[in-house]
Amino acid sequence: MFSIVHPALFGIGLACIAIPIIIHLLRRKRKPISWGAMRFLEQAYRKRKRILTIEQLILLATRCALVALLAIGIGGVLLGSSTNTHAPVSLTIVLDNAIGAAITDTNNKSALDRSKQAALNAIDQLNPARGDRASLITLGSPASAPIMHSSTDLDAVRALIAEIHPTDTAADYTGMLELVGAQDTPEESATIQSLLIASSFRGFTQSTIEQSTGLKRFTRIQVPLPDGEPISNIALTAIIPSRALRLDESATTLPLTLHISLLRSGPRIATTSAITITDAKSGIIIAEGLYRWNSTDDRGSLVVPVRADALSTLRAGSAAIIATIAADANTRDNTIACIIRLRKTIRVGVIDADRTESTSRTIRGSSALRAALAPNDRSPIEMVFLDTTRISTPKLASLDAVFVLAPNTLADDTWNTLAIANRAGLVVIIAPDADAPTARWTNELTRLGVDSPPETLIPIAHEPPISLSETLDGSSLLGALVAEYAPLARSVHLSRSIDLGGFTNARTIASSTDDSPFIVDLAAQHTGQGSLIVLASAIDLNWTDLPARPLF
Repeated sequence: MFSIVHPALFGIGLACIAIPIIIHLLRRKRKPISWGAMRFLEQAYRKRKRILTIEQLILLATRCALVALLAIGIGGVLLGSSTNTHAPVSLTIVLDNAIGAAITDTNNKSALDRSKQAALNAIDQLNPARGDRASLITLGSPASAPIMHSSTDLDAVRALIAEIHPTDTAADYTGMLELVGAQDTPEESATIQSLLIASSFRGFTQSTIEQSTGLKRFTRIQVPLPDGEPISNIALTAIIPSRALRLDESATTLPLTLHISLLRSGPRIATTSAITITDAKSGIIIAEGLYRWNSTDDRGSLVVPVRADALSTLRAGSAAIIATIAADANTRDNTIACIIRLRKTIRVGVIDADRTESTSRTIRGSSALRAALAPNDRSPIEMVFLDTTRISTPKLASLDAVFVLAPNTLADDTWNTLAIANRAGLVVIIAPDADAPTARWTNELTRLGVDSPPETLIPIAHEPPISLSETLDGSSLLGALVAEYAPLARSVHLSRSIDLGGFTNARTIASSTDDSPFIVDLAAQHTGQGSLIVLASAIDLNWTDLPARPLF
């Protein structure tokens, strides 16, 4: 196969063909002078005119051909052209068998099939009698080398290519470059080193190739262009559960959410992707989600809430879930699974200010939470008390949930730390300060991705006290209490509260008898994996008699 590495010089040589043509057109013609015997010469000239014209054209074509051959010859010598059929070729084939190679076109032909054909076509150009040889590297992570060092057994290379199938992993371009760089360099200095990257996708650019030192030894690098129009495909790339785990057979749970990531290729149009979550053991659908693509997105993510008590326990003390989207061009990336670790205990933190001098209450909020959540050593909940000035990422990383009972006292760095932990899956429950005249902390919720109310919230006094509404949504956070919620709610009274109605897109978990929200879930607003819960009342007897209701 003839190739020109640098066509500029070759083009200049071809342009020189115009020189003999110009000379032919511009040569001077003399005017004949009539004399006595001229008529006999003119008769002879007319007879040979056609023959002379043909001879001149043949001479012109010969001169042009000599110039063209000279340009080709000089170009080949100067540029080291691959037209030297006597030099052996060492071909390195990089075959893309990553998960994207399974995508099929309208003819039911996969990208891997097309890449294999390109590789086989390149092998067909080799001549083992000349000493040509080939090596094979696969791109699916981790990149591997079925034939690390080039071999003259081209039939064996063909057989290995035929046996390669798509993997369920991403393309490992870094590993591929390392393997290519670690290959032995042919001892013969005249060997033509060629690289074929048989892939329908572009995980690297021309600058990447130029900057890779391991690729500088190649005389020729071939990257076949993909065939046809881009194929539309949507892939599930990751599913990450929050740290909300089922505790035991009593179905004591924290909220469980799944952060699902998607990637699409092909035309970018406004469309939707429905995601179904099933329990791997029972096959029961435990959650569903819907992601809406706009015309510019190629990546997307959504948070899907799941009822933890719907999970089936496996023998290893864990649970497995499977996320699925509708079948499309690549069926290998439409399903993804993850393992959720189940534990017998959870760790719940309490952030409270030191109010030893305060006389505004007889039962501290932290003490009320201990009585409610961890009344004895057999409790499935382990309480961890944190000082407002000593909050760190490692401490929050060891917790599954945290109650913030003094949000007005938190510093900016503490709110940032809470936001990082919440994005990683920490459940954050915030209650107003018992002694603060305003709830100015609502402005800090922007750090957690929540739009704060337009005005600072001021506690509202209720005279006479109001009760909690006895109705409860069975699919909410407190859904497990539906059967016994009415008598429990009837026993709780509110003397003071803040209005949570200013939070947009907030889901009401529980409300009071005046239809104002008492507990709201802001998960619909923020992008964290952990739930964000806000209470309208402080855990304080001056606000509510809830601290005296440890059963609730």
